[in-house]
Amino acid sequence: MEIEVRIDENLDDDKIIIVTKSNNKKIENIINLMKKTEIVGYKENEKYILELSEIESFYTEDNKVMARTKEDTYTIKKRIYEIEEELQNSSFVRISNSEVVNTNCISKLEYKRGTICLHFKSNNATYVSRRYIKKVKEFILKEVDG
Repeated sequence: MEIEVRIDENLDDDKIIIVTKSNNKKIENIINLMKKTEIVGYKENEKYILELSEIESFYTEDNKVMARTKEDTYTIKKRIYEIEEELQNSSFVRISNSEVVNTNCISKLEYKRGTICLHFKSNNATYVSRRYIKKVKEFILKEVDG
């Protein structure tokens, strides 16, 4: 993939043009990442702008949606299905009824007795529910194949 950046001081706003031979998963991921790179999280009555690339997972806990990063956990004022819809065609995939994970933060997959344990680079871990195993496997194969 060739990347070219041109600086034009006469532009009123930034402009991105993608030239591609065909539309594929990589191009869709790039477009989605450009569209949405941040989400608002809350902690102790403080508002934080969180980079999606730093979020390991979104999960539900005590009827709240949480975002976990390497360092901390934040409350998100959205439903888990809304986050899944917003992040479709990105590096995020739903692994259970209550969790969506960022596959870019996964360091290792471990198969254990009919389920998959996802290990994150931060040493956190979570499990794919049996119901979502097929979907997760397909997602990972698409990511690997590009």
